[in-house]
Amino acid sequence: MGNHSDTPSSTKQLAELFVSIKNVEIIPWQDDSDAIGLSILKDYPDKSLFVPTLNKKGEKDSVSMIRIWYLIKDVIEENNSRKVKLNIAIIKSSRYIFDHHFYIFEDEDSPTKTSIAISKASRQPIDLEENSRYELQIDSLKIYDLKKDKYVSSKEVVEEIYKEHLNTLTNLFFQLKMMSRDLVVNSIDPINKFLKKINYYLFNKGFKKTNDFGTGILTPYPLRDLEDLTPPTERLKILGSNFPISYKTSATFVTFFSIVFFLRYYYNFDFLGIVKFINSLSSNFFITVLTIAMLLFFDRGIPYSILYLINQLIKLKWYLATLKIKV
Repeated sequence: MGNHSDTPSSTKQLAELFVSIKNVEIIPWQDDSDAIGLSILKDYPDKSLFVPTLNKKGEKDSVSMIRIWYLIKDVIEENNSRKVKLNIAIIKSSRYIFDHHFYIFEDEDSPTKTSIAISKASRQPIDLEENSRYELQIDSLKIYDLKKDKYVSSKEVVEEIYKEHLNTLTNLFFQLKMMSRDLVVNSIDPINKFLKKINYYLFNKGFKKTNDFGTGILTPYPLRDLEDLTPPTERLKILGSNFPISYKTSATFVTFFSIVFFLRYYYNFDFLGIVKFINSLSSNFFITVLTIAMLLFFDRGIPYSILYLINQLIKLKWYLATLKIKV
């Protein structure tokens, strides 16, 4: 561990717990008024399913970064002693990026393009995080493992999450769960774009412009944001009523029922029994009421149902994205 004269005393005390661990680099956090923490850089093993990137000198650049910290606001005083939950995370990182923020391939310390390609083609370890297992006794500088119900050394804490991180390379069931989650998360945005196109091309419905960048990405759309893009002068009135609908909705309505009657006439297939139901109506009044109701359903009900589905998919995306899958 280097000399950090400006490192806060609480951070120095936390770092002292880990200085005895061999073959690691300890980097205390500085200039953070909310958290006390440090990062530990630990090399990946030479023989592994994951191939680390190499620089021009043949030195490893890929490194596992273990972040250990606690929030000052979470410190609890109990029986004249202080304790707090430790947050621990491990991620695949790059020594070069840690110092330079982006690759400069002309620099001999930068990983080469070839080694980056080889590393990406190998199996990747999964980032992990543990926020509830360990408790730090601040005054005595002891770490209590709530899962094992005993005090453990700092080396055991580091080795435990490092081992789980490496196990993600060989745990095929865990890899499958992660791949399945990523597949669902990555498919939600294309599905929502398709649903928006349905609303636009079939019903001429779109979303109001908003200054809130997160709407529709991080948070669901408010119902009021869905609007009819047809100018008021170009909307049709239902049988002279005060319920205007767009031309696109009218066209979709006519097309839908034309297809339904076509299937019934040529293939004797009655979709949802619609043709049979309409033929059973003997009153023109009921047919008129049904037509108005169906037009309103097409112009209002279906677009808002699509909006509801879009919002549920947005919620599902961020639920899955933040879901912690156990190894």
